[in-house]
Amino acid sequence: MGIDRVVQNRIGEESYGLYFSLMSMAMVLGILQDLGLSTFTNRHIAQNAHLFKGYFPKLLGLKIVLAISSFVVLYGIGLALGYGGEGKTLLFFVLLNQTLLSFILFVRSNLGALHLFKKDSIISVLDRALLIVVCGIFLYFPIYSDGFTLMQFVLAQTAGYGLTLLVGLIFLLSGKAKFSIKFSLPFSVSIFNAALPFALLFFLMYLYTRMDAIMVERLHPEGAFQTGIYAKGFRILDAVNMFSYLFSVILLPAVARLIKQKVNISDIAEEFSRLLIFPLVVGTVCLVLYHEKFMDLLYLGSSEYQNLVFVLIILNIVPMGLVYIFGTILTAGEKLKTLNTIAASGLMVNLILNFILIPIYGALGAAVATIFTQGITSIVQVYFAFKQFKISFSSSFKFQSITFFVVFGLVGWLIYAANFHVEVKILATLLFGGIYLLASKTIKIQSVKSIAET
Repeated sequence: MGIDRVVQNRIGEESYGLYFSLMSMAMVLGILQDLGLSTFTNRHIAQNAHLFKGYFPKLLGLKIVLAISSFVVLYGIGLALGYGGEGKTLLFFVLLNQTLLSFILFVRSNLGALHLFKKDSIISVLDRALLIVVCGIFLYFPIYSDGFTLMQFVLAQTAGYGLTLLVGLIFLLSGKAKFSIKFSLPFSVSIFNAALPFALLFFLMYLYTRMDAIMVERLHPEGAFQTGIYAKGFRILDAVNMFSYLFSVILLPAVARLIKQKVNISDIAEEFSRLLIFPLVVGTVCLVLYHEKFMDLLYLGSSEYQNLVFVLIILNIVPMGLVYIFGTILTAGEKLKTLNTIAASGLMVNLILNFILIPIYGALGAAVATIFTQGITSIVQVYFAFKQFKISFSSSFKFQSITFFVVFGLVGWLIYAANFHVEVKILATLLFGGIYLLASKTIKIQSVKSIAET
């Protein structure tokens, strides 16, 4: 929020829109370059640490082959789509940055598998810390801030990722293995067979959540500008999703263990729904009711059109929260066929809606397509999770849910209609939501402590 947002304010919607579109394309590269390697490494090496020295050279060799081939393919697709001039150079470095990031995640998966958690934690923040320092100097110090360009921002990322990868490799190889690269076709095929269902799921889910930006930039006459508008709302959604993702990381192994032990998972599904969904509702209501204030605080200049796009994108927070819970449950239960079918169907619906709406409505059309797709897919995932794992929520949870929505909705509207400063209204809404959830024991303090300790 302190760097990326300021960069957009500094360089404008059109330039940032081009970058956001290219970033969305580059994230496809990250999936193609991984194909489940990090997941395999984290699980398999964690269970068989003695295999690290023999596996790492082969995994690294496979990773390099995937990186080079995927880079060439995606760069070629970018050129075919018509990115030329500045876009051509920018595409190259954005793809390079995604490649470096993919290798960093691969190194981190090995560090985590070897239980080198302190070193992993350093690598997890080093690239961002470097970017904050370098870009912070360029953006916030007047002597350097004049003439700041998008390319400087991208090159600062390249330097940060490159140095982080170097440090990660030093951490990983010091005392653990000698640096060597091997490529084994039988080994690679066996890895693909084990990881492909997960890779397909990540790929499909990425496409229907991230393709919007690329399609806006390509399909609308003012594509780059419209994509910049879309990015303003999506940045907030992305930030909130990081919070939801943390819950899924804890939920996945817990549910997998319970399913393996043939224990009903209703209690844990209910507990995580309490801890995640209700706070997301409170945050979403604040962002929607006071969207004009948030847009004015975060960005330079706004309009009714930009505000409407922002609101529609923000409405995805709760549906995506449901996906992080019930999609994770389906993943833990290895219901990949169900998940892939849902993801493929969601992608098809999203593409059809985008092709119809974006040429006419631009970012607004993409926002409508996104909320429709996310809403439908979240409901379907909740349905199948309940059906396949026989989940049932307690009567107290149902009663507390209905009461919360009625009381919070009523009080939230009264606060909104009151003659107070906007800042006071926002604070009052958040405080009431939090206090009510704790006082009514809809969320229990002990549950919060347990998650924090985890």
